[in-house]
Amino acid sequence: MSATLTPAWRRAQRLLQAQATPLVILIGALGAITILMVRLRPEELSAALGAGLVVITVVGSVLLSSDRVAGDFRSGAVQLWLQKAGSPVRYYAARLGDSLLAGVILVSCMVLVTALGVLATGSLDPSPFLQVLPRMLLTMLLVSSISFGLSGWLNRGAGLGAFAVFATGLLLERDLEFYHGDIWGSVGTPLIQALLFPESSLIHVYAFASGEAAPVGFALLRVMAYATAWVGLGLWGVRRGVASQRMAAAQGE
Repeated sequence: MSATLTPAWRRAQRLLQAQATPLVILIGALGAITILMVRLRPEELSAALGAGLVVITVVGSVLLSSDRVAGDFRSGAVQLWLQKAGSPVRYYAARLGDSLLAGVILVSCMVLVTALGVLATGSLDPSPFLQVLPRMLLTMLLVSSISFGLSGWLNRGAGLGAFAVFATGLLLERDLEFYHGDIWGSVGTPLIQALLFPESSLIHVYAFASGEAAPVGFALLRVMAYATAWVGLGLWGVRRGVASQRMAAAQGE
C-alpha cells in the first residue's frame, strides 16, 4: 500500500512517525485525565473531550511545524536540501505543505475516533464532535502557520512563540472591551484584533457548522488572511536566512 502513496503522503507519513512518541504520550495523558474527570464529574464529559481535542490540535500542530526551518539551519541540513531543491522558498513552502497534510490526518483521525467512541458508549450525541472538525482543521492551519512563520526567523523557541500567540488570542480576542478605552478608541480595537489569533472567527465557523446563523464568509477570509501573513513572514525569513549567515549563527547556539 505504501508504494502507491504519493511523495507528499509519504513525507507526511514520515513526519507523523517522527513525532509519534510525544503525540502518543500526549493523547494517553489527556485520555487518562478525561477518564478521571468523567468519574468525578460525568456531566463535564463533553467539555473535557472538547478541551482535549483543542490541546491535541495545538500541540500536534506545533510538533509538526515548529522546527521545519530552524532545525535545518541548526543542523546545516539546509545546504544539502537546497542543493537538491533549488529555490529555498519553494522548498520550504513544500515542507510546510507536508506539515499541514500531516496535521489534517492527525486532527481528522482524532475527531473521528472521539465521535466513534462517544457513539459506542452512547453517553453523548456524537454530532457536535463531528461539527467541530472544520474548527479544529482551521486551528491546525493557524497554529502551523504561526509556528512556521516564527521558525523562519528564530533558531529556537518557535513552538513556544506559537503557544504564546495562541494563548494570547484565546484570552483577549473573544472580548476586546479591554481595548475600548480612550487610548485605543475605534481605531485601536480593529488594529489589535487583526494582530491577535482569530479565535472569534473560529467560533463563528463552529456555529455555522452546527447549523446556526454566523458570518462564516468573513470568518474564513480572516482566518486565511491571518495564516497567509504568517506563512509569508516565514518564507521571507527563509529567504533572508539563506542569503545571510544565519546557518553559522544557528549552529553556534
